Amino acid sequence: NFKPAADRQVTRKNFLTRVAKIPDSEITSDLFIVGCGGRLDGIKGHHQLSVAMKTVLTKKKNVILLVAGRGQEG
Repeated sequence: NFKPAADRQVTRKNFLTRVAKIPDSEITSDLFIVGCGGRLDGIKGHHQLSVAMKTVLTKKKNVILLVAGRGQEG
C-alpha cells in the first residue's frame, strides 16, 4: 500500500482543501485520488473516465476524481 512521507501529507491536505475545495472532514489517510490533467476534448476520453469512476465508486467509497484543463468539455 502506498504511504506518502509525513511531510507530503501536509502538502496533500493543503492542496485538497485549498485548490480542490474538498472539505477537511473528507480527507482521510486512506483517500485515493485519481487525477487527470490536459485538454478537455471528447477524443481524450474524459466521458469514459467518468463512467469508469461510477463503477469504481460502487466498490470503493474513498476515491475522488480530480480533472483539470480547458477545452470543449471544460
